[in-house]
Amino acid sequence: MNQLTDTPLSSSAIAEFLRVSKPTISQYYKKIRHAYYWMSDSDFIVGSRNKRAYTGFCVQQMEQLSSSLNHEQWILDVQKQKPNEEISNLDIQVEAEIVQTLTLAKPDYAPLVVQQLELEVLAYDLTEIKQSTSLTLNNLEAGMENAGEAFISRAVERFKKVGVIAANQAFAAMTTEMNNEMERLANGGK
Repeated sequence: MNQLTDTPLSSSAIAEFLRVSKPTISQYYKKIRHAYYWMSDSDFIVGSRNKRAYTGFCVQQMEQLSSSLNHEQWILDVQKQKPNEEISNLDIQVEAEIVQTLTLAKPDYAPLVVQQLELEVLAYDLTEIKQSTSLTLNNLEAGMENAGEAFISRAVERFKKVGVIAANQAFAAMTTEMNNEMERLANGGK
């Protein structure tokens, strides 16, 4: 490993050394950026758009990724290196696509079929979403408590005014009304 230089290289130079196409280098770059999502673009690329080169660090990661048999596992292993990250707050999605199938033949062995997978792993920090969902649920619970208290208060007032039969009918109507109100609150007040 680490046969490539630590100096920035173009995608053509890396592709030639790793014996892959330039589009594959672009795919490797996307995977590396997903794996190291917490790092800055300047840790991976130097130069302008027309004269862009990959940093020595990025080149080393491409070399490791190209030699990895399982890109998904490589990405997950890299993400475990991020300090102070709560894995429970990450939503990791993996998209896989078989790009190329190779058949390798070794003397005295049966042919071995190897499938190269192109994986894309996306990591999202869900902390903010969890907090806003918690606030929404707390508001919903408070709204339901208030609606429940109002329901009981209205029922008591109505029952004072009507007889038992009418009270049963009123209670059934109010129960339906309360259920509708709770459903409306559960749907965000719509």
